[in-house]
Order: sequence, then structure tokens, then C-alpha cells
Amino acid sequence: MNDARARGTGETGPIEWMVFDLGNVVLYQTDGLPSLARRMGAAAAMTPAAFRDAYNAPRRDYDLHSDPVRYTGIRLAVLSNAPVSMGEYVRRQQWARLFDRIVISGEIGLIKPDAAIFAHLLRDLAAPADRVAFTDDLPENIAGAEAAGIRGIVFRGAGPLRSALAALGVPLP
Repeated sequence: MNDARARGTGETGPIEWMVFDLGNVVLYQTDGLPSLARRMGAAAAMTPAAFRDAYNAPRRDYDLHSDPVRYTGIRLAVLSNAPVSMGEYVRRQQWARLFDRIVISGEIGLIKPDAAIFAHLLRDLAAPADRVAFTDDLPENIAGAEAAGIRGIVFRGAGPLRSALAALGVPLP
């Protein structure tokens, strides 16, 4: 399996939604900024201040627009196997505002990789499956998404994810 390649229906239409798993994709157990920097591929010698500067450099254009779709060209969502308490915690975080939808398994009584959770996701997004891409670190969850017609990307890091998104024609800043 090529981790940098998105798999799914073979449809070549534009992606309207990018859906992220939380655990080991959006959220990590970290010891702070240096650990986050390494996970994103920064040099081991990069200081927290240098990482923060690099992270914030493209933000000016983003901050000029109130609409994330205008900036990225796609809408963002979360689909995560997590208890209700995690959903409550996530929604209180400032970064959660970047996501138009947050779907938590414990809140809806469905769990990945079952087909029902992907059907629920597509109804919630009001989007056809071939216009949705989903990334998760667990291949069985990607298989579940692909069975629903969603384009799947096994998450193996930011670089391979960027390559897979570019292959799908997703505009990356």
C-alpha cells in the first residue's frame, strides 16, 4: 500500500471535505512544542521559537479571511472514535473552530470502521462520498471509509498527507 496515495473510488472530482481522525493524526500526546515540531518534520535542532515563527508565517493570509474554505478551498471535519467527554474537550479548544463538523463516536453510538458511521458522516456533511477524503492512522478505518466510497489516506505523517492531497487536486497554501 502506498501511504502517500489516496485510495478509494477512482473518482477524479474535486474534494469538498477533508476529514481527519483525532488520535495520532490531529492530536498527539506530546511533551510540548519541540515534540510537535519533530512530528511535523522540523529539524531536531529547531528551537521552539523558530518553530512557532515557521508555523505562523503563512497565517497572515489565513487571518485576512474569515472563511477557511476561501483560504484552503475545502471544508474541514473530524471523525474520531472517542468518548463523549473527549468530544466535549475537543470543542472547547480554540483550534476546533477550524473544523466545520466534529463527529465523535461516543456521541452518536457508532464506531469506525463500521459502515454506519461513514453513512452518518456523509449525511452530516451533506456531501457525496467521492467528494470526501478521510485520513486515519489505522488501515482498517481507511478500509471502512473506502467501502463507503470515501477517498482514504493512511496517515503516515504530514509530508505523505500533503502528497496525497496534492494528488487529489486539493489546493495547499
